[in-house]
Amino acid sequence: MKGDPAVRSGLSTSRFGVPIAHVNLEPGDDVESIVGRARSGDVAMVVIRLDAGDLDSAGRLEAVGARLCDTLVYWSRAVPAGESVSDRIREAGPADAEVVATIARLAFAGYQGHFQADPRLDRAAADEVYADWARRSCEDGSDRVWLADDEGPAGFLTMRFNGPEESEILLNAVRPDRQRRGLYPLLVGAALDASTRSGVSRCLVSTQLHNLPVQKVWSRFTQMAPWFDGLAGGRGPVSMMLRKSAGARLRHRVWKAPIEFQAFDLIRRSMGPVSKYI
Repeated sequence: MKGDPAVRSGLSTSRFGVPIAHVNLEPGDDVESIVGRARSGDVAMVVIRLDAGDLDSAGRLEAVGARLCDTLVYWSRAVPAGESVSDRIREAGPADAEVVATIARLAFAGYQGHFQADPRLDRAAADEVYADWARRSCEDGSDRVWLADDEGPAGFLTMRFNGPEESEILLNAVRPDRQRRGLYPLLVGAALDASTRSGVSRCLVSTQLHNLPVQKVWSRFTQMAPWFDGLAGGRGPVSMMLRKSAGARLRHRVWKAPIEFQAFDLIRRSMGPVSKYI
């Protein structure tokens, strides 16, 4: 650990009305010291991100009262030579921000993410995180956003470029009343086509482990494959089950610890920048 890794998040703080900080935990970091600084600091929640394979740190967090709240699974694939893009898909811009936010609000109502797993946080505010994320993606232009049409705007997908070699699908959803009409595969196809045109070699996407419907879509795309880059995550009986059933690799875990109103989320370590909207 190089100095104090906690970074105060103005966005998360404003969303929930309590001071929230984020930590990217590396193997070998002093978990007890991080928890101690959180206890003595002015934050009410600490979001700690680490690789699922860092079982030593996970165990040490459990020892100070942490509990598992979420697990993310990552998929990646080589970018194809090209994907046809349906005329039902178009790229969105700032003018579409509220439309995209409305789709996110409808699609993620009742969804179980790591903020929703903390009973101390307002559930409505936790649900609104997705709508706010979608809106900001359209407004600031740092992410690319596509809209799917089915008797009006019905779904969306956001994507960023992590560098010259990799794109990443971030947030995507289809209105509940427009699901099971084939819109989501069309959105993924548009993202892959944009990745091809931008010259990257790989596309990455992740979701909560329990979100099986979207993983079924990913598995149908040719060459969609597990993330095998030699990191520590994905070992053990759970990941073996995943490899057999879905071809995916368990990558990250989310934890929370009720330590004087602190909570600890362990999600992600070394696979590009975490989205600034979560």
